[in-house]
Amino acid sequence: MTEQEEPTPRLYKILVVEDDIELASTYKKFLLGQGYDVWLETRGDLVLLAVEDFVPDLIILDIILPGLDGFSIIESLQSLESYKKIPILVVSNLGDQDKIDMAVKMGVKDYIFKHDLNLEYLNEKVKWLLNIQ
Repeated sequence: MTEQEEPTPRLYKILVVEDDIELASTYKKFLLGQGYDVWLETRGDLVLLAVEDFVPDLIILDIILPGLDGFSIIESLQSLESYKKIPILVVSNLGDQDKIDMAVKMGVKDYIFKHDLNLEYLNEKVKWLLNIQ
């Protein structure tokens, strides 16, 4: 009788798009510690290249970014068949209900205010969006 090997758990890939380097590094360090593969991008105009290279399972996206704003990124991703199913979690300081409604209509799966965010809550949202038990 041979011993069966346990299947290797899937390594989920998360693209973090945040221009605040300190906050982005905090997200990255925390998510790496949770067992995710993390790519960090600080410029909006480089996100599509990062998505193409990294092919994430989830995108954590700020709205106010240099180069290209988050709404333009969402619009671009939703227009591309190969990327439109990647769930997007917006983490932003923009608290205007019109902006939230617009993001949701554009296909964003969830929207968190930065001032409400703690890392455990972020982890809960990530697990929920990736369907991890």
